[in-house]
Amino acid sequence: MSENKVAYRLFCQQHATLPLFLQDWWLDIVCQDNWEVALYKDKGGKIIGVLPYYLNTYWGFKVITMAPLTPYMGVWIDYPSNSKKLESKYRLEKKIIPALIKQLPKVAYYAQRHPTTLKNHLPFHWQGYQQTNFYTFIIYKEAFENCFANFKSSIRNDIQRAQGIVKISETQDLDLFYELNKKSFQRQGIEIPYSLSFLKKIDHELKSRSQRIILIAKGKNDDLHAGIYLVWDDETMYSLMIGADTQLRASGAVQLLLWAGIQLAIEKNLNFDFEGGMMPNIENIFRAFGGEMVPYHKIYKGENILFRFMSALRNT
Repeated sequence: MSENKVAYRLFCQQHATLPLFLQDWWLDIVCQDNWEVALYKDKGGKIIGVLPYYLNTYWGFKVITMAPLTPYMGVWIDYPSNSKKLESKYRLEKKIIPALIKQLPKVAYYAQRHPTTLKNHLPFHWQGYQQTNFYTFIIYKEAFENCFANFKSSIRNDIQRAQGIVKISETQDLDLFYELNKKSFQRQGIEIPYSLSFLKKIDHELKSRSQRIILIAKGKNDDLHAGIYLVWDDETMYSLMIGADTQLRASGAVQLLLWAGIQLAIEKNLNFDFEGGMMPNIENIFRAFGGEMVPYHKIYKGENILFRFMSALRNT
């Protein structure tokens, strides 16, 4: 194990505010042994900047890409508590981010979707990287008061209608949820990109840490309408996966499940990240919940001409 990994594991134990998807135990599962981390230390030897990454192989080329079921992975900075001025934060970022980039291995292609906390991509731009905005919707805890009233009227109607059709309950049946989740991909003509055995590894760890809940919506005849898989860290709850029966979508079960998730986030005093919003049909629903449209950076660079060509053809 590299010195950086050893130091990072200790860093993770000491920083409760580090996002879930950057935690060492999460990386161990989704990346197995194929992850590493760049670190930046201040003059006193304290780690204040990190950049974990997934080192993969594609067609025999080394690449840095996103790990399965991991919406965000990239630069995270532990800003000093006295760093109030924006100019001071930007100056710190200008120092930390290039130092982290310098530690990245030489690869044919680099692509990471960085956490929403990274607002400044200029240091990457100056190093020849390209950037595009992705978007998610987040209801911040400061906006929880009367948040139901901020929903689009059609969403409120969907929720109220669904309350008369389905009942929400918690389940520990991961197989059942996985089957629902598969149906959502099948509806789009896409094969589900992770196996049940892979999901079980993540679920086991999340469950042992009390950082997940699976909710399902059942009709009066016990027919399964939809399910949602929610995970959280010390700051935010994420709608990591949703599954629904295509034939029963009109019941409004998905909207009711999302509302149940938001209510749970309110109880735990956590932000609620819908974790997505790029597809038009999904954006319509998530936007209607009245959350803030939050950009995050996909930063990429193709050193190999083949990967530059592929990147131009599709947003990977």
